[in-house]
Formats: sequence, structure tokens, C-alpha cells
Amino acid sequence: AIVQFSRKGLHFTMQDIADTMHIAKKTIYKSYDGKEALLIALIDAGFEKIHAHKQEIIANENLTIPEKLQQEMVALPSDFLGVDWSQLDGLDTMYPRVAQHLKEHLEKNWEPTIDLIEEGISDGVIRLINISILKNIVTASIESFLSNDYLTQNQIAYDDALAEMMDILMKGMQVQDDGTH
Repeated sequence: AIVQFSRKGLHFTMQDIADTMHIAKKTIYKSYDGKEALLIALIDAGFEKIHAHKQEIIANENLTIPEKLQQEMVALPSDFLGVDWSQLDGLDTMYPRVAQHLKEHLEKNWEPTIDLIEEGISDGVIRLINISILKNIVTASIESFLSNDYLTQNQIAYDDALAEMMDILMKGMQVQDDGTH
């Protein structure tokens, strides 16, 4: 499904997947009722990988808390890098249940991130912030990147947009005292 999504976006068919896997289409239907169920399963599997990758980042003792936050909040497993996520444009209208499922995933499982932020605040390396507002900024930005043609219009890859968003969030817009940005 990822291969076909990368090629055709949301316009891939179950037959396309069957052809890629060299199996009969009915074999796919033994596991999934249809394309919508497949997309939901794909999202679930993707977020499972994302959360596992986030745990690896949090456990990395070579990173500071700000570095962990910057990487963890936008973590993408290596097999997701390079995927043209702008092809999700139209998900809301074509598959509203799938879009809602994606949104629910973006809004849950924030506990490890919140714990890391609170640890950073306690250690004095993160300033006191309203975590609810930060969560809203991040989820709204990701939803925007995925649900409209923002990426295409601005000619930026999804992972680059995430990195830039986190750079702005972590460093702000002001030039630092040492002249860096």
C-alpha cells in the first residue's frame, strides 16, 4: 500500500496493490473489507512505528532534552522519509473516516512528550510553557501539512516542513545573543 500510495497517492486501487504483491485481489479482501479499512490499518501501523521511533529518541542518552524534544515531536521512521505526503491532499473528502482516524492519532499519545517537556522545565532547560497550546500548534501544523496542498504550493518536503516548524518552535524567531538564528 505504501508503494502504491507513493506512486499514485490516494488514487491507488486494491488491484494495484495485488499486482505489486503478485497476489490475487481477493487475498487482500480476506484481511481488509476495502480500501478504507486498509488505509486505517496503514495509519495504525505507521503510528506504531512512529511511537517506537520516538521511544528510541527519548532513550538516547547522548541527546539533551531540547534535542530529544526537537527530534521526538516530529519523528518519522526511516521508511517514511521520502514519501510524498502531499498526496494525502483530498483525504478529508475522499475518506473522511480515515482523515478522522489520522487526526485522532495526531492528538493522542502525547504523554512521553509531555513528560519530556516537564523534565526539561524541572531541569531549567525548557522555559515554562502552556503545553496545551504547544500541542495545538504542532497538531494543527501537521494536519495542515497533510490535508491541503501546502507542501506542493511551497515546494517543501513533509519532513523538511516538520524540521523547520520544530526549529522555529525550539529556537523562536529572534536572533540569539551570539548572532545565530
